[in-house]
Amino acid sequence: MGRSLSIPIVALVLFSSCHEERNAKQAVAVGQSLKNSNYVVATSNEIIYSEILDIRSTPAGMEMLTFILPQVKATRNEAAKLVKYVDSLIYILKEHADDRNADPNNTSLVRQVFETNRNAEKLYERLRSFKDTVRNNLPLRGPRLNAITHAIFPGNEHGNDTIANANAWASAHFHGVTVAEAGTLLEKFKNDVLITEREALEFHRSRTVIGCGLYAESFAAIAAINSTYVQSGEVMEIVAGLGVFERSMSPKITIDGVKVSVGDEGIARYKLKARQKPGMYAIPVLFEYLDTDGSPRLILREIRYVVAK
Repeated sequence: MGRSLSIPIVALVLFSSCHEERNAKQAVAVGQSLKNSNYVVATSNEIIYSEILDIRSTPAGMEMLTFILPQVKATRNEAAKLVKYVDSLIYILKEHADDRNADPNNTSLVRQVFETNRNAEKLYERLRSFKDTVRNNLPLRGPRLNAITHAIFPGNEHGNDTIANANAWASAHFHGVTVAEAGTLLEKFKNDVLITEREALEFHRSRTVIGCGLYAESFAAIAAINSTYVQSGEVMEIVAGLGVFERSMSPKITIDGVKVSVGDEGIARYKLKARQKPGMYAIPVLFEYLDTDGSPRLILREIRYVVAK
C-alpha cells in the first residue's frame, strides 16, 4: 500500500484543501460525526462482549471461556486504556485552546501540545502497543491477522508498517495541523482503536459456536476497510478473508457485487471509489465456502463507511 493510506483519508482531504484558509467548520463537523460513530461502535463492542459471555450458561461454554476470555479481556483492557488516553489528549487540547481563546485555525498551539511536548510520539507508541496486544491475543497469522488490525498503522501486503518511526509519524500527522483538525484526527484514532477491538471481538465470538455438548472453532469471515470516513470519489481498499483457510474449502468472495479473486493465503483485495453524495453507505461482502462435510456455506458481512460533507 502507498504511504498515503497510513494517514486518515478524511484528514488528507481537510488538510489538502486549505492552503491559506482552513475550513474549521468542516473539520469540526467531521469530528462530531466521528464522535457519534465512536459511540455506536463502543456500544456494539459491549454487546458483542456480552454475547461472548453468554456461553457461560453451559459447561462446554465455561470450559471454552477459560481459553478465550483472557485473550478477549487483554484486548478490551488495552482498548479502554488507549481510548481514555486519547480522550485526555482531546481534553488537554481543548483546555489549552479555551485558556488562550485560540482560533480553531491556530497551528502553533497544536505544535506545542503534540510536537514540543511529544504527545504525538507517545500516542504513536501507545497505538503500536495496542496493535501488538491485539495481534498477540489472536490465534491467527499472516494476511488474516493483518486484516483484523488493518486500521492501526496500515501496512503493505506483508503487514509491515509504512511509517515505523515515532518522530516521522508525529510529523506526518500533526505538523502544521490546526486545532480543529487535531481534534478530528484524535477522534479518528479512537475510531481506529474501537473498530480494531470490534474486529477482534467478532473473531472471538465466531469461536464460541457450541453444539451437542462440544465446542469447536467456526470459520471467521473477516472484512476490513482502510478508512471509514472518506471524501466523495476517494479510492478505498477492502481486505477480506476467512479466519481458517484451506484450498479445499473452495472459497469465493464477492465484494459489492463483484467476484474478487482469492489469493493463495485466502485473502481478497478490492479497490472501489466512494459514493459522490455525503452520507452513510454499506458495502456487502459475501463469503462462500465448503464446510468440512462438503456442504456449501454462506456468510454475509457489511462494511459501513461515511462520505464527509
